[in-house]
Amino acid sequence: MGGCFCIPRERSLSWGPGKETLSKDPAISSEFISSPEDKEKCFLLQNMIPDLTLSFSVKSRSRRCVNGPLQEAARRRLWALENEDQEVRALFKDLSARLVGIQSQQAQFLITFKTMEEIWKFSTYLSLGYVSACLEHLLFDHKYWLNCGLVEDTEVQVFVDDKHLETIFLALLTQEGHFFCRAMFAVAQPAEKEGECLTLSEGELISVKTADSGSEWEGMSLVTDGS
Repeated sequence: MGGCFCIPRERSLSWGPGKETLSKDPAISSEFISSPEDKEKCFLLQNMIPDLTLSFSVKSRSRRCVNGPLQEAARRRLWALENEDQEVRALFKDLSARLVGIQSQQAQFLITFKTMEEIWKFSTYLSLGYVSACLEHLLFDHKYWLNCGLVEDTEVQVFVDDKHLETIFLALLTQEGHFFCRAMFAVAQPAEKEGECLTLSEGELISVKTADSGSEWEGMSLVTDGS
């Protein structure tokens, strides 16, 4: 399974060219970060919130703003579903997500994932607009669907935190114990760590697996000196 290269959790890694090694030096993990922007690509999974917030907004295409009456109607419908959420659970199951809870006042759902395949499918549905379409059918009654002009003018916009979704994906990826990834940016070997850290080129393929202790990672570059 592939992914973007980062240093997961607060574990430390020592990298040797063409071989797997381990280190207990906690400073090494920071050596891989070349800028604050790159730092955001490293996920501290131990503090990760496993639930993803999915919020929605009912907007008018013609006025390019929130349709207040419909937004309120959707919130009331959501409030009615909080105590009897079987329909919502079934909907998100079809979308390859798992419902954790409903927050009707904020027009939000809390969902989570148990497998990488679930995240991949849900992300696909999200990008295709299928999640929005499903929420339209969940939140609006027959009066809405009988008004063709209103249906054409209405759009349900769905919002999720993409970085949080990526973090959940990475958490599931690392639970696999062994995965492949590519370096998002080039990393030079620090002079004071000569021979201990792996020099990375952008796009370089790396094999990462959990050490036997379960508290550290082993890494190996899949690019040889002769390549």
